[in-house]
Amino acid sequence: MYWSDWGSQPKIERASLDASDRIVVVSENILWPNGLTLGNYVSDTVVFVKAFLSSICLTPIALIQHFK
Repeated sequence: MYWSDWGSQPKIERASLDASDRIVVVSENILWPNGLTLGNYVSDTVVFVKAFLSSICLTPIALIQHFK
């Protein structure tokens, strides 16, 4: 599962359905992350909106390090 957090340290995270294997996917250069969706099997990406900056971004699902 994937989710976004608008808190004091905004980020997008993922984890298994039992909440194990929690990983921060995006945590830098991101404000008000929302509009989160997963790309198709071929593109293998997470697409999200940076509402504060009025921009649409994408990052590979398999990315372990922070998206910049």
